[in-house]
Amino acid sequence: MEARLILILLAAVLLGGCQFGVGIAVCRNGGACPQGTSCDEELGVCREFGLPSADDDADGGPKDAGPSEGEGEGEGEGEGEGQLPAPAVTVCGDNNRQGREECDDGNRLSGDGCSSTCRVDRTVAEVEPNDLPTDTGAQTVGVSTVLSGGITTMVYDDVAQQSYSEMDSFWITPTAPVVVRIESFDRADVDDCSGTQGMYASLFRQAPAGGGDDTFLRGAWDNGNGKCMVLTTAMSAQPHSVTVSEGSWTALIPTYRVQVTTLDDRGPEVEPNGDLAHANGHARDGLDVFTSGLLSSADDIDIFAVDVPPGRGVRAELIPDTESTPCEALNARLTLLDGDGIERAARVAEFDLCPYIDGTGDAPRNPEALNLTFAARTLYVAVSKGDAAMVGSLPYRVAFTVR
Repeated sequence: MEARLILILLAAVLLGGCQFGVGIAVCRNGGACPQGTSCDEELGVCREFGLPSADDDADGGPKDAGPSEGEGEGEGEGEGEGQLPAPAVTVCGDNNRQGREECDDGNRLSGDGCSSTCRVDRTVAEVEPNDLPTDTGAQTVGVSTVLSGGITTMVYDDVAQQSYSEMDSFWITPTAPVVVRIESFDRADVDDCSGTQGMYASLFRQAPAGGGDDTFLRGAWDNGNGKCMVLTTAMSAQPHSVTVSEGSWTALIPTYRVQVTTLDDRGPEVEPNGDLAHANGHARDGLDVFTSGLLSSADDIDIFAVDVPPGRGVRAELIPDTESTPCEALNARLTLLDGDGIERAARVAEFDLCPYIDGTGDAPRNPEALNLTFAARTLYVAVSKGDAAMVGSLPYRVAFTVR
């Protein structure tokens, strides 16, 4: 495979049973370990005492990974292959505020004032009735907020003669253009959504006064952990409403949380960045960030480096440059390859589904993006054209979160 087709995760591994062939299993978020093993809380894996992993030397210590292909000190400058700098990893949840962390309360839970990526957030409770944005209970929340609520009522439709589960609506009104991630969870103790019937979110831009219905921008469903949804989008400085519902419209969700997070703008890509030696390092720490890019032709490819601490995973998502462009109109592809250039995961845009790769949560959609090694690893995210032939240039944004 050509070197330019690169998005790479070193030492990609599969979740399921044991890892590394030595009895290491995942115990993230307090999960129980198999008999004869114990949980390494820092790494989030179950490990048999005294057994080295495939990433260890014979004496049980971590292997020396050696230099990897990557950028030198001047990003995108110079010729040939340099060495990547040692990953400047910021570990959220270690009770040590560092780097770009706004807070660190010693855990990776959202809704307690310090989010799963160590961002300050506040928690507000929904107020009924709020099925529609015009209802008196439809609150306006900030761009660093956790909204707690529940889909707890069935509504009878006289015309259809059928009951449907209610909706919950809230408002987001940025004071300046931003990129936000709107993500649902279903439990208070962990950022996970297993056990729900599925959640769906719809994003609308408020219509001008007297201008008719609000403008539907895009939706999101079944693209988070379990049956959660993640809606990442550019958002202009005007009122937007978000409607959250149960995906099948026939079930209830007793409790949920919706986290609204503003992503830091790390600026545009810097050319040339079509191979590992010149990968952009804008998002190396990957704590709720985005960077913008431009595919100038059908053969163009852009590569971004992200550092992933041990036991953590990365979510990368490709989104349109504007809020009014639906995901299915974004003719681009997101790819994950290993250190040998072998593709491990890839997605293209679908209806209401922007391309994403997700190694976070209890049951990652892409376990290859979860770092189960005992040392920090660097992940390279590549953006290229989609399945169909591309005409003209294509602006985009790519969002990252590591947790």
